[in-house]
Amino acid sequence: MTCVALDVTSSGAPAGGVDGLTVSVHPWMPAMGHGSSVVPQVTSIGGGRYLVEDLSLVMPGTWQLQLTLDGSSHDTATLSFDVQ
Repeated sequence: MTCVALDVTSSGAPAGGVDGLTVSVHPWMPAMGHGSSVVPQVTSIGGGRYLVEDLSLVMPGTWQLQLTLDGSSHDTATLSFDVQ
């Protein structure tokens, strides 16, 4: 299992990032048409940083983290990267 830290910023937010969000993460492997059976846990660690734990990326290839951010507003983002 892997963990990553996400920094969430906004042009209208104070320096240091956006706190107070509910962040959900859905790992997805587009080439295989499936995600992960493990649901990542997201914890705010302050200053607009969120720790994503229990990230299970068991196959090499291109993965996406499909993010949903809810709080004072709603937004989505997709991060793509390769696992070797």
